[in-house]
Amino acid sequence: MRIRGADSGRWIGALGLLALAVLSGAPGSAAEHDVRAKAVVLAELSGTAWAVEDLGGRGVVDHVRSTLGFRRDGDGGVYGSGGCNRYTGQVARESGRLRFGPLASTRRMCPAAVMDQEQRFFAALAQTASFGRRGAVLVALDADGAELMNLTALEGDA
Repeated sequence: MRIRGADSGRWIGALGLLALAVLSGAPGSAAEHDVRAKAVVLAELSGTAWAVEDLGGRGVVDHVRSTLGFRRDGDGGVYGSGGCNRYTGQVARESGRLRFGPLASTRRMCPAAVMDQEQRFFAALAQTASFGRRGAVLVALDADGAELMNLTALEGDA
């Protein structure tokens, strides 16, 4: 089949969009299945710290850092910042899924956009059932395998 004129441009554009969807991890794509295939065990996270880069597909507020750190001692301790408030607590595997909590945090007030991000971050932690990897990105997944947030490694503490 040979495509000419204006139709060729439409076909090339459509093929480009299809390729972009596959490479960017659109639902059902190979990239999405990659995350699930590379499960991360809690012990692998001991002594690491992560910054949230995407939260529920909505990104994050510029210059507001929500972080998640895993204590080095391997006792299941977690710590970090929701973006406004510092927190500390525990994570454990129960009934085949992760459970964060109880978490203790400071109670500062911040601008509405920062508080919204912090609330979404803590809600994502509460829904996190497992972690997967896509290259250097740590991906928090719910019980159905849907992405809750993407995190990148930090140097030092969270």
